[in-house]
Amino acid sequence: MPAQALALAFAASIYPPAVAAVIALGRGADVRPRVLAFVLASLLVTYAVGALILYLLVQAGATGSRHLTPGAGVDIALGVLLVALAVRLHLRRPSPIAVLASRVRGRRHRGSAGAKGAGAEVRSTEAEEREERPAEVEEPPAEAAQGNGQSKIERYLHNRRLAFMLGIVLYVLPSPIYIAAVKSVADANASTGAELVSLVVVVAIMLWMIELPMVLLLAFPARAVATLEGVNRWFARNGRTLGILAAFAVGVYLIVKGIVQLS
Repeated sequence: MPAQALALAFAASIYPPAVAAVIALGRGADVRPRVLAFVLASLLVTYAVGALILYLLVQAGATGSRHLTPGAGVDIALGVLLVALAVRLHLRRPSPIAVLASRVRGRRHRGSAGAKGAGAEVRSTEAEEREERPAEVEEPPAEAAQGNGQSKIERYLHNRRLAFMLGIVLYVLPSPIYIAAVKSVADANASTGAELVSLVVVVAIMLWMIELPMVLLLAFPARAVATLEGVNRWFARNGRTLGILAAFAVGVYLIVKGIVQLS
C-alpha cells in the first residue's frame, strides 16, 4: 500500500458539505437508519467510482514505471487542475470589507432585539385573533411548515431514501485529489485483488469525516449533535482555507512528481 495514496486520501477527505449533511441527518427522530443510509451510499459510490478510475487508468496504460510519459502527464494535469482550483477558491473569498459589514449588520440586528420586545404584546394579541378565526381562513399547511424553523433540505433528510440519494450525489463526482490517490494505488503494479483491497483502505480514510460522526451519532445521539454542531461552525469559518491549502499543496506535489518522472 503506497504511503502517498494514504496521504492523498486524507487530503481528499476535507469536505465540509458532507459534515454538514451528517449533522443535518442527526437532528430529529429516527437518526440511526438515516445516517447509516447516507454513509453506506457514500461508501458504495466512492468505491465504485474509484474502481472505475482504477480500471480506466490501467487500460489506458497510465500507471506504473513502464509507462512514465502517460502517467506523468496525468499527474501534471491533475496538479495543474488542483492549483487552478486553489487559486479560484482564493479569489472567490469574501472581501474583509464584506465580512466586516456582515458583522456590523449582525450587531445591529442583535441591538434591535430589545426594541422588538416592545411589540410582543401586540403580536400576542394578533396571535389570539388568529386563533379565533374560522378554519377556512387559517394559514395553509405550506406556510405553516415554513415557519417551523426547518429548512426544506432538513425536511427532505428525514426520509431514508433521500438520505441515501444525498450520499450518492455528494460523492459521485470524484475530486482530483481522490483520482490522484487511486492512481497511486495503480502505480504500485500490484495484483488486481491487492489493488481493490488497497482501494478499500483509501476509501475508508477518505470518508473518515462522515464515518466518525456516524459512530458518534449511533453511540451518543443526544450529545454528539451538540459537539458536531460546533465542528460544523468551525468548518464554516475555516473550511475554505483548508480546501485551498490542500488543493494547492497536492497540486504542487503532483506537478513536481510528473516533471521528475519526465526528466
